[in-house]
Amino acid sequence: MESQMTQAGTIPLAYFGLADGHGAQAAPTSLGEGKARELVHLFKLLADETRLRIIYYLMQQNEMNVRTFCRLLRQSQPAVSHHLALLRSAGVIECRRDGKHNFYRLILKKCQAYLDAVFEVDAGKNRSIKLDDALLTYGRDGQAS
Repeated sequence: MESQMTQAGTIPLAYFGLADGHGAQAAPTSLGEGKARELVHLFKLLADETRLRIIYYLMQQNEMNVRTFCRLLRQSQPAVSHHLALLRSAGVIECRRDGKHNFYRLILKKCQAYLDAVFEVDAGKNRSIKLDDALLTYGRDGQAS
């Protein structure tokens, strides 16, 4: 298999869509500065273990209150509230107050927009990212994944 030397090492040309080394491929689409900044901000938020766990829990439950997060995360209310505020300011979660309790849930349209940006490809192509031995795919209802 032919390969190309890069700073990271030898990468098979098939990874670049140029298995024969001569094939002409369409240029990759550009991410755009605004979208890139937004995704970098999101990935920095999710790089924190507590915030990642909050998102993970909210993916399993429709909504959760702060006290439940405190118990699951084994953190104080001020610490959990700080992480929730950061995710809320990024537009990933929203809050609903019921009496003395705040309940948080994912903003699904915003999460969908982030996934669309990460997996953005031409309409007719499969939405996937190849990582060594793993293939990460993404599809929405009515689309192939």
